[in-house]
Amino acid sequence: MWNQTKPLIVIVASLVGLLSGSASFAEQVDEKPISSEEYLIEQSQPSQISRAFQINQNRLLAQSQTGAKTIALTSQQHRPRVALVLGGGGLRGAAHVGVLRVLEREKIPIDMVVGTSMGAIIGGLYCSGVPTEKLEKVLVPGFISSFFESPLLVRALKINTGLLFLQKPEGIYNGKNLARCIERHIPEERREMSNFQPQFGAVTTDLVTGKTVVLTKGDLARALQATAAVPCFRGPVKIENSVLVDGGITCNLPVEQARQLGADFVIAVDVDEKIETTTAKSFHRNVGKIGSRVLSIMLAKIDETQKAQANLSIQPDVTGISLLSKKVADGNRAMSAGETAAKEALPELKLKLTLAGVDFGNKNNEEDLSETELANAQSPNGGQLFTNTSWHSSALQY
Repeated sequence: MWNQTKPLIVIVASLVGLLSGSASFAEQVDEKPISSEEYLIEQSQPSQISRAFQINQNRLLAQSQTGAKTIALTSQQHRPRVALVLGGGGLRGAAHVGVLRVLEREKIPIDMVVGTSMGAIIGGLYCSGVPTEKLEKVLVPGFISSFFESPLLVRALKINTGLLFLQKPEGIYNGKNLARCIERHIPEERREMSNFQPQFGAVTTDLVTGKTVVLTKGDLARALQATAAVPCFRGPVKIENSVLVDGGITCNLPVEQARQLGADFVIAVDVDEKIETTTAKSFHRNVGKIGSRVLSIMLAKIDETQKAQANLSIQPDVTGISLLSKKVADGNRAMSAGETAAKEALPELKLKLTLAGVDFGNKNNEEDLSETELANAQSPNGGQLFTNTSWHSSALQY
């Protein structure tokens, strides 16, 4: 008798949870007018009704377990929005291509891509419609040369000439070569970011306010020029009243920014080099190695908090690939590392997506899951199905 009535009880409990979520939301409605900025922030956040429904469904997933079988009750109509977050990291970011290759092959749904620096470049090209196979062929040889616009001697002469005529240079490169490369590969009618599917956001830092700015509309070439404008290396990009530089200064792995744009389930790809103990001797009279190590440590620390907010993080092994590398071999190795890491993460990713009610490939939402797998998937160490992120905004959107 219990087994026959249990599904009905679960469904009734689901409806009660949804209605209670709706009631609590209605009680919080404020008729007070809001500013345009507040409106923009509110529109980027999932409604409390939606979140109450989703959280209640996750609770029911565990409660409806019968033996080794769990049925995901969330319908496709209410499935979470899945975001892919691609971190910055110079040529290490080529690993993102390998990750995309695997997710595409496995038919993992991606509703949104948010990236910083090289992560934004790859994500922007992908969202504009450039297929992964073309990214593989074009990225490494094409975009490496776009990052370095003239020989070292010529760049030195540029700076010295500027000083001679009291013109202060904004950077060793002006970044326009990268924008031209984007324009060459993507026709103008396909560069308006607000039309992209999946949705896309390029993360930058505004020198005027010191805040993180996520570009979600406008010309892709201009946005990518801004997100990759490493201070002192490339000149900043002026958009409206902002002076924009590399987003990695304030947010190298934009998980929180993806959630502010409406993401419920976040897959983060971290291309930081793993910080492992080395020898003091390796830094003796080696300015390049010292600088690279300092940058790696800074990025790893910046990304720790963001990575903890993701439902799943993938970290390809990019050991030995310098942030400033322009070697084609390093780019190819990073792509392979990304593919390997994504393959290794697939079992956990599919488990968490299934529990969250997300269809992928030819699979439905019914899975054979052990009690241990369920516990691991919902434990803090295994990552939460829906993180308890505070939904305040530290980012503006254009």
